[in-house]
Amino acid sequence: MKSADVLAVEVNDILYMMHRTDKVDDRRIIVMLSNNRIWPKEANQTEQYILERMYQLGKLAERKNVRIPPAWGQHKYNNLVEFYACERDLSQVALRWIAEIQQPAPHDVCYWLLTVGPQKTHLEEFSASEREYAAAIASWPSAYTQAKAIFRENASSAELQGADVDLPVSDFAGVTQNLSRIEWLSRLTSQQLDFISQSVPHAIKLRGPAGTGKTLTLELKALHEIDEARKHGDLRRILFVTHSWALADEVDTDIRALSESEPPDELTIMPLLSLTQYILPPERKNTFALVGEDSLAGKKAELERIDTVIEEFLDGDWVSFRDEVSQPLRSRLESADPADKSALIWDCMIEFDCVLGADGIFPGFGAEARYLHLPRISWMMPLPSKADKLLILNLYSRYMTKLESDEQCTSGQYVNDFLNYLETNAWNVRRVKDGYDLIFVDEFHLFNFQERQLLRYLTCSREDYPKILMALDPKQSPWGVYSKVEDADPSSRPERFNDEFGLVSSVDLGTVHRFSPEILQLVKDLDRQFPNLNLGADWGPGMADMTSSADRGPRPIVVRSGSQQSEVIDVLEEMRSHRASGTRGQLAVAIVDQGKFGPFRAMAMRFSKNTDTKVSLIESRADAEGAQYRHRGILMGPAEYLAGLQFDSVIVAGLPDSGTGYANLGYRRMRFLSLLYLAITRARREVRIFVNEDYGGVPEVLQVAADKGYVVLSRGRTLSLFAPPVGMQVAIRWAHSHRHYVGDQRSDHCPPAT
Repeated sequence: MKSADVLAVEVNDILYMMHRTDKVDDRRIIVMLSNNRIWPKEANQTEQYILERMYQLGKLAERKNVRIPPAWGQHKYNNLVEFYACERDLSQVALRWIAEIQQPAPHDVCYWLLTVGPQKTHLEEFSASEREYAAAIASWPSAYTQAKAIFRENASSAELQGADVDLPVSDFAGVTQNLSRIEWLSRLTSQQLDFISQSVPHAIKLRGPAGTGKTLTLELKALHEIDEARKHGDLRRILFVTHSWALADEVDTDIRALSESEPPDELTIMPLLSLTQYILPPERKNTFALVGEDSLAGKKAELERIDTVIEEFLDGDWVSFRDEVSQPLRSRLESADPADKSALIWDCMIEFDCVLGADGIFPGFGAEARYLHLPRISWMMPLPSKADKLLILNLYSRYMTKLESDEQCTSGQYVNDFLNYLETNAWNVRRVKDGYDLIFVDEFHLFNFQERQLLRYLTCSREDYPKILMALDPKQSPWGVYSKVEDADPSSRPERFNDEFGLVSSVDLGTVHRFSPEILQLVKDLDRQFPNLNLGADWGPGMADMTSSADRGPRPIVVRSGSQQSEVIDVLEEMRSHRASGTRGQLAVAIVDQGKFGPFRAMAMRFSKNTDTKVSLIESRADAEGAQYRHRGILMGPAEYLAGLQFDSVIVAGLPDSGTGYANLGYRRMRFLSLLYLAITRARREVRIFVNEDYGGVPEVLQVAADKGYVVLSRGRTLSLFAPPVGMQVAIRWAHSHRHYVGDQRSDHCPPAT
């Protein structure tokens, strides 16, 4: 913008500042001066941030229902609102605006007073100078006329002198290109049109690199869904979430341009972090100041704070850890390469937010024991030694202590607290009224695991598949966006997607040859229940359209045993049955929770010893590499080691405890679902899943599948033993000599007490 585009005109001792493109009925921002100053000297170092927030409120005032970001710490009285003038950690003092949004349109914003100090003003006692506002409005037409005349004179002078002329930039050139919705519909690609017109029975992922029109397509789809609902007399609540306020404002502007009117009342456009602050009940909100107004600002602030913590650690206690930690971690900490440093900081943020914080581990008694026993999975930063984990825990403790001393809360901590609330009965009741029929998510790849898990709980339906439409760029690295170091190579990568290009809303390869239609149906159901977790990453965004060309097989069966020991015996019985049939092909036993592998391993070793059927144990990657050449016998091992292998039949057992009562399972849920998904997809024809009452019975995800008819529920044994391993050995010997069935059901006959 050139200086000639802005002009100051004084009329009746009131200073007006106008842009060349302003119109006489535009909304105005009015600031009352104090001692001829806009703000006191305490605000001199934060002018830019104050102006940015003033402008942002001016944008928000365009809407019928003004929603000020909760991070502004606002409180209201009638049309008056008081809020922090800038982010609280940018100023040494608390700066608060007292402002008023005038009603009705054009919704002028009056900034009456900037206060200094933490105390809030009693707005009901505040007296706004309506006389001064009326005077400013009265002189506006005269000031506008004078300014326009000067702009015309300047333009004529420039033309006479042959000066260069800058063409005005289209207001909506970024996404909408100043075209209406009707005009855009005639220009879209067939893929975009298919996405917009198709029904939404479940979640859909819209994938493509920058410039393919993902955001525009989402916006047009949102308007299409609103129109379709109105035709049928439905009132739908639709949410459009982003990772930043800047993007939310852009979407809001686009919607206005496309619809050529105010944004529909059915549509809420907001950053995900701000939405959590609106939904979370006041009594559950963290009283500390939130670092950052949205996920983008919050993560950047987290990275900066973690950087400081690591630098202080290297200058201090690093010497006491250096000789104990693994060589890779030592090299990362001592590297002089900024990219290596950026990657390590990113890894630490993911570890703090999505592992430690997600699992409810906080500095203090018991933290070390809990953290050391957490299972590691592929997307986490590698910490092979105990010393590595203790070092990360030390950094985490420093990080948390600093936040607490500053009375601050990060966006990651807020998200974890919010996820706790969403898993309560209170929200389960509220969501019918306060949840959303459809959720649109732009730049989905920039959200971490915890943020993605929020999405499925924000839908209003507790029974249907979550209807979430997600746009993502499979080529854009989140750590590059947040850290601005594109060549960084962090080892923790929870945001992984296929590297395919093009705007897609359906599967590229629509036919599965690997497993039966019945198994595919269960796989698709798991993916539909948790679309936000990208369980079927290998299959692309359109799993719902996939079909199977394999022969039909039996529906998967879920066997519910009475106890952990009963489950082991039921698995043993299934192994014996499979061996006796001689016609069911190769069998694998996949243990989902590696920590529960022990009893199954002991049973398998005894089975191999007492029969002529060998059970091959897969306990490492090396074991798995040799297993692909075996075509006989039974294989057993943790599910994660069976990746890449395929079997005719699979027994899935050793599921984690789903009845512990943890409010926020964090990445444990992701690990469970990923490994369950992996185990099921190892089977070509037959799947039997074993669960037990000791560990919560049938998990919700499988109960939902059973309710839809995708799995068959069956009762296992109710045997409960309390003195392993002797009791286990007796049970195994008993199981070898007693096989009682009633139709397809196992009997509840138990051995005599031992």
